[in-house]
Amino acid sequence: MDEGGGVSEYSREIKRTYHVPELLKSDKLLATTAGWCKEVTEVQGMLSDGKLKLGRPVLVLSTKGDEVLNFDDINELSGMLCEEEHLVEREIGTGGLEGDSCHDVLAANSVVRVDEAMGEIESFLKARFE
Repeated sequence: MDEGGGVSEYSREIKRTYHVPELLKSDKLLATTAGWCKEVTEVQGMLSDGKLKLGRPVLVLSTKGDEVLNFDDINELSGMLCEEEHLVEREIGTGGLEGDSCHDVLAANSVVRVDEAMGEIESFLKARFE
């Protein structure tokens, strides 16, 4: 848990890398409260117990470069989100000259990886809503 308000070096790096204006990205750490942690834990429990299924198409983007979540766990648990016919899983690449992806695939320290993630999102939306 964190009371927030401190400096987020991660946010600063994102701003430097992608030239995000000061107005659009805070440098402050967000507060993490016991209530928030409790709610996340409860929903994760409902998912793992099979008591919660999303009735909509679900896109799961993951990367082996994730430093927060285990890639194998993501793949194993994704099926708990919805019925298999609604689940679309895509892996965002890591390594090589293009740079790595990260936990937040849209905040990767690589324009190529962010473009790759956005392409997957665009394809997912076009296939289901056009």
